[in-house]
Amino acid sequence: MKRPLSILLCSFLMPAVWHLGIKPAFTSEIKKSVEPGNADAQNTLGGRYYYGRNVNVNYIEAVKWYRKAAKQADAEGQYNLGTMYENGHGVEKKRNEAIRWYGLAARQGDEFAQKNLSYLGETW
Repeated sequence: MKRPLSILLCSFLMPAVWHLGIKPAFTSEIKKSVEPGNADAQNTLGGRYYYGRNVNVNYIEAVKWYRKAAKQADAEGQYNLGTMYENGHGVEKKRNEAIRWYGLAARQGDEFAQKNLSYLGETW
């Protein structure tokens, strides 16, 4: 899936702008492009909240956006949501939920999810 140009520009230019001390209100612009159901953009926004890229770290917001992507059968979103459940970031730590989301991603060929399932002693 192609990423909208606005998401790509934010990904590459915003860290430089942030470093200069300018904190643009880009989050609302990204949210406008992710609300219609762009799973890739939703996953990107989840990652920004998870890692604190141009926003404060907020695991609950990260889970919100990862879940939106995951519910659209996006393997990366499913993997990321599984990771949140495995580690208890933004949600209650639940091994079974982590396995569920990893399993969905693994069946789509996500190698990271497959490795995490193996680590947890599970198969896909």
